[in-house]
Amino acid sequence: MNPTKAIDEALIIIGKARMGKIPCNEALDRLWEILVNLDFELKTANINSDEAALKPQLMN
Repeated sequence: MNPTKAIDEALIIIGKARMGKIPCNEALDRLWEILVNLDFELKTANINSDEAALKPQLMN
């Protein structure tokens, strides 16, 4: 999930919850899922970029 898309989705969920269109518990569950997915993707991206930075060093 693209971080910008995740933030947009989270804001929509918050707006719907504030307007009473979805229950707060459901909104919290969905926001939690977004955060967990985003955390995983960011950590994975950092690991991949760290590995890419190490490859030239290992070649020398």
